[in-house]
Amino acid sequence: MKSMAAGALVAMTLLAGCGAQGPAARTAAAIAPHATARAGGFTDLSGNPVSIGSLSGHPVVLAFLSPSNWDSGAEVPLLIRLAGGYQPDVAFVAAGENASLSDLQTFSDNNQLNFPVWADPGGSELARRHFSAVPAFQFLDRGGRVVSSHQGFMAKGELLSAIAQITQ
Repeated sequence: MKSMAAGALVAMTLLAGCGAQGPAARTAAAIAPHATARAGGFTDLSGNPVSIGSLSGHPVVLAFLSPSNWDSGAEVPLLIRLAGGYQPDVAFVAAGENASLSDLQTFSDNNQLNFPVWADPGGSELARRHFSAVPAFQFLDRGGRVVSSHQGFMAKGELLSAIAQITQ
């Protein structure tokens, strides 16, 4: 009985972090739906500069996550399953917001991520893309154009719908 109550408390905590406004209210409306993604301030886990432009020709799911954020952690198992089903046709990238390279490497190793993890030092890319918190997502088409953006937890159906838009 205690374990059921504890499980319910964890579920309520995760849902509370999602906000009660619904998916439409959490969408980053300030982002122009077809803005072109520019090369930015990402680095790989070795500290080398990388950019979304290097993934040109592939639809991209860019997930801004933080190793210390509960909602980010809750998204990881679903992202791993989706990446396993869509790769190599769709590129998945986790952008670690405001975390050290060693913390991101540990996050990647502990979660056995099957897609690259890039660092976003100081959260500059997160802010440049008009997000204020994690998790946050951008979905880019094969030409690198931002098709949709979403701030906050995304349920499986929401992720599948957004991926369908960039793979058409």
